[in-house]
Amino acid sequence: MGSLNGIIGSYPLRLPLKANDIDYSAIASRIKAVENTINSEATEKNNNQEKNGFFSSSKDFEKKIKEMEIRRLIAELQSIDAKVKAHEMAHASVGGQYAGSPSYSYVKGPDGRLYAVAGEVPIDVSPEDTPEKTIAKMQQVIAAALAPADPSPQDYKVAALASQQLNQAYAELAKEKAEKQKEEIENTKAEPVSEEDMLRPAIEKLSFIVVKSSPSFCLTY
Repeated sequence: MGSLNGIIGSYPLRLPLKANDIDYSAIASRIKAVENTINSEATEKNNNQEKNGFFSSSKDFEKKIKEMEIRRLIAELQSIDAKVKAHEMAHASVGGQYAGSPSYSYVKGPDGRLYAVAGEVPIDVSPEDTPEKTIAKMQQVIAAALAPADPSPQDYKVAALASQQLNQAYAELAKEKAEKQKEEIENTKAEPVSEEDMLRPAIEKLSFIVVKSSPSFCLTY
């Protein structure tokens, strides 16, 4: 799922979380080949000659080879299953309220069990109603997208989109602060000065002169 094909409307985007460098079509072909081999019968009989001192016939030898291949394939599927689920859970746990539950794609192994080989986690990358909220949200979305030890190309795309939203929110916040500062400056300049405020310095100066030139007034009071 290496493309932006998990979009619902415009949001949310999905994070396709599959182990990198895994050829799933080859695994499916091998599973089919093993199943065909298990269900088929030998068309030719070989002589009862020991093989490497361990097997009494070529048929026994082939059977052991089949069993070894089945065990090896099951072990590989178990490893992929664990890796994919760990990858998914890293996104979901860090994404928190903005991430949905992981969903998986499975293949049936030769042992009849289902193994996860791919998955995705929906995550909301839409902006919030304020720049502050958008900044906090996008920081968490970016952390969720890059949470696994091996982010996929799609994970990097989601992180890049969230980074764009983050930068836009920072720009909006800076613009709001600049406009607020400008408004405060203009309001300060526009404050009216009352007649009393204009005359106060002169009145205070006159009172000082009267008090200083009338010592009897000062003594009385």
